[in-house]
Amino acid sequence: TSSDGAENAKTIAHNLSRLDRAITAVMRIEASDWRPPTEVYAMPEAMFSRVRGVKDNILSLYISNPFGNTIEINATNTRDNEMYGAFFGYTGSVLVNAYTFRYPPWFIRGLSDTFGASLISKSTVTIGEVSAGRVQPLMNRKLIPIRELLAVQNSDPQMKSAEYLALYSAESWLLV
Repeated sequence: TSSDGAENAKTIAHNLSRLDRAITAVMRIEASDWRPPTEVYAMPEAMFSRVRGVKDNILSLYISNPFGNTIEINATNTRDNEMYGAFFGYTGSVLVNAYTFRYPPWFIRGLSDTFGASLISKSTVTIGEVSAGRVQPLMNRKLIPIRELLAVQNSDPQMKSAEYLALYSAESWLLV
């Protein structure tokens, strides 16, 4: 559903489908035919803030569970990366739900970050983009030892720290 009309809704759905095919091609594995139902809502900023209950700078939000996904997009913004959250979340959903085996959390996060920064045009899908926000934690902090990085689970207490999560995400992205 899009506040900009049916054509925009169709474009978003088409871009998610192309992203799905890009993930499958890059991973060189066969995807199952099943995908969790995904609902996408592109809405003006006032409605986006009202639905979320808070006004902030988030461009898109991704909510996932084993039975379906919801993507909410602030359609008012004009920034190039408005689909980052949607692409990030959808990539993780494909990895977690669509394949017959599971991936470790660092891989899902790193690959999701890579595909989250994708740009999709009529003729191309450009995967990933290096952002200063992603690289900065790697330059300014002592890195997480690889043994710890590979063992971290999403439910671990250190993942509640914004600083640790930023470094973990950056290292996961770099490793992928």
